Amino acid sequence: MNVLILSVEFPPFNVGGISIHTYETCKYLSENDWHVCVLTFQPNKGKADFEYSQMEEIEIYRVPRPASFDDDYQKAYANQNIQIKLGILNLLKDGHSYDLIVVHGYFLAESTIFAKDVFKAPIVYHSHTDYALNTSPENRAANAGTLSYAFERVLCGEAHSIIAVSRYLKELLITNFGQDDKILIIPKGLHIDEYDKALSEKKPKITNDFRIIFVGRISVDKGIEVLLNAAAIAKNVIERRLILYIVGTAINREYLDLIKSMIKELGLQGNVVFLGFKGQSEIAKIYCECDIAVVPSYGETFGKVAIEAMAAKLPTIVSNIGGLGELIEPEKTGLRFTIGNAGQLSEHISKLWSDNSLYKLLSENGYQEVVKKYEINGVFEQTQQIYLNAVSKCLEGF
Repeated sequence: MNVLILSVEFPPFNVGGISIHTYETCKYLSENDWHVCVLTFQPNKGKADFEYSQMEEIEIYRVPRPASFDDDYQKAYANQNIQIKLGILNLLKDGHSYDLIVVHGYFLAESTIFAKDVFKAPIVYHSHTDYALNTSPENRAANAGTLSYAFERVLCGEAHSIIAVSRYLKELLITNFGQDDKILIIPKGLHIDEYDKALSEKKPKITNDFRIIFVGRISVDKGIEVLLNAAAIAKNVIERRLILYIVGTAINREYLDLIKSMIKELGLQGNVVFLGFKGQSEIAKIYCECDIAVVPSYGETFGKVAIEAMAAKLPTIVSNIGGLGELIEPEKTGLRFTIGNAGQLSEHISKLWSDNSLYKLLSENGYQEVVKKYEINGVFEQTQQIYLNAVSKCLEGF
């Protein structure tokens, strides 16, 4: 079975979770007798050629990375789809054919529709984000006029199946585009064995620090300033040295400067440690060295970092937003706080420090929840079945 997978991100180019999820899905498929071809962008803007490479059994074709338009995303959207369409024409010229077209994210909707027409193959659309959707009903009409929104609407109509990563995202897609009969929910998954291994190798802490971990991009939407304000309050309650580890890279220098300025103003210079970007092989070990995890985002369609923390048996606090809030059953598998409410977040942090019974309950229940729902092979088996169904229906003439 030949499958063409379109994605704006693919290793070594990693911005968010789409890159890793796409790669791991491709790896699973290739190990299960699929011929996998990925069409994506060069990791660097300097390369201007159409380039072929191979990663394990995955064939990768990279087109030049388009210029960014910071002041006009719609221009950038059009440009990146032009580049991918040129890549599709190169594949056609070289004699490639495919049984299925898979796209990760709305970013390449226009070129995915083009690929369907070129290769006469069905589409499965993995919806990862709500960036192209307007979550405010009063402003939806304005959003509907954008190129990215218009093509996502067409993509949803053209797709055989749509995979949403959460109930929240499914409901948002239905509100904007309908197609409720096509949309299935399959969450992102984890290699639980990697976390079990890290837990088994966990060493006793040398110091008595209370360690909080944040994992994610250092960007406005991740709510780091809320966490800093909460940490500043909690450190005066907790009778141990509070340490906040920030794992991730900044995509905006101005925001990083703002965060560093806040740290100084709040007197947290000795409490915050920036660890930078860490690969999957390192992240499980880092989680296991901490006491709790906080995910204070202003918006998430899923929130994989929350289930990563739970897999490491860390009591996890999340904002009650989007697909992120769905992951936690309050007081049973984790804690939720009102988005942006630093005071409430600080209370939760202090509670996990002082209430050992609650700490143990959330640690164990959170872990069991991840084992039950998010083991990665189960996620991929569901995904593969949707792919097979799409190909089968196409062959039947539907």
